[in-house]
Amino acid sequence: MPDIKPFKGWRYNLKKIKNIGTILAPPYDVISKEKQGELYRHSPYNIVRLILGKTSLTDTEENNRWTRARDYLNRWIKEKVFLKDETECIYLYTQRFLFNNQWKTRKGFFALLRLEKGSVISHENTMPAPKKDRLELLRTTKANFEPIFCLYSDKNKNIDAITKQYYKKPVLQIKWEDNTEHKLYIVARKDAIDKIRGIISSQKLLIADGHHRYEAAVQYWKESPVRNESLLNRVNSESPDGFVLVYFTNIDDRALKIFPIHRVVKGIRFDRCIPTLAPFFKIQEQTSLEKLTSCLDKKFKTNVFGIITDKKFYFLRLKNQGFFKKTDTQRKNLRCKRLDTAVLEYRILPFLKSNGIRVDYTHNVHQAVAGVRQKKWDFAVLLQATTIEQVKQIAFSGQKMPRKSTFFYPKPLSGLLIRI
Repeated sequence: MPDIKPFKGWRYNLKKIKNIGTILAPPYDVISKEKQGELYRHSPYNIVRLILGKTSLTDTEENNRWTRARDYLNRWIKEKVFLKDETECIYLYTQRFLFNNQWKTRKGFFALLRLEKGSVISHENTMPAPKKDRLELLRTTKANFEPIFCLYSDKNKNIDAITKQYYKKPVLQIKWEDNTEHKLYIVARKDAIDKIRGIISSQKLLIADGHHRYEAAVQYWKESPVRNESLLNRVNSESPDGFVLVYFTNIDDRALKIFPIHRVVKGIRFDRCIPTLAPFFKIQEQTSLEKLTSCLDKKFKTNVFGIITDKKFYFLRLKNQGFFKKTDTQRKNLRCKRLDTAVLEYRILPFLKSNGIRVDYTHNVHQAVAGVRQKKWDFAVLLQATTIEQVKQIAFSGQKMPRKSTFFYPKPLSGLLIRI
């Protein structure tokens, strides 16, 4: 049973920060090296120094990205760059964005979630290295700089009805670089908070983003001597270590969007892959990127992919179901193994990777096209978006999708508030 509670968040002191846009950032795991450098240049107080600090060849156990994040945090608190709210509250958060030429507004809120077994379900596999990185950051700073992004189900929009009266005067608002408008509000009334807690307590929460951060938080709590004492006494501990900062939004809200995450490949030309793929896929050359994306916009009952090379465009459609029987040794669940990302990650890319090929990710089609044309990549693989229904079916059946199967949009900005 999920247990949430209000908290006293730490926020940037807007009397010291004249331009709030200079200190915010996207989530750490979508920040490229180029973007990291840009954020560093924006302001000496940009949140990137805490969530994704630069590394150096001279880093040691005593001086590294995690210890520097701790030192920045302590310095900024001392300099009153960060101020702590005086009242325990939850923080309402709206994001207004343009989608298919229509403005959408997604509502959500920030609160603390008790780390309990069984209250949260994940939908993607994780990797040891990112989890270790987030765990070291948490151990060193003892702070949550970014929220876990969790989904609850509220078809009747009961939480929206409770919070409706509080969307009046935001404590922070900004139009971000992607033209998305972000606003933060405070709810401190206990009766409203208790009603929201009651609704969430009946839920099975689903992680949208932040799988590595959540697993790191769970591990950090397991290491806490306070946890061991509470288990011994069979009582719930109110230790801060037993809670994690979470952004909650409604999975039934139509303003919750999932974009595909495309793959870009370096080290082999696509024409060399055609003999391997031709027995299983119908491969059709397209005359333009617009024609290719038009094909991908249609609904199919089988797996489809778009291929972009430096001069050509191809549309791939699975034609031979034997592809699954002959090559599927890693996934038994039918729903999961027939996801586009699963077909790609478990059946197509292993052939490429075994030949020393490098694969990277981008959610931006235009970046993929530009990278291929600039010879940074040999070709790009475009995917259709995973649907909300697919995420629910697979997650609630206990299965896991391959990494980078979903790009939930819009992302919560980092730096709106932190929890120490």
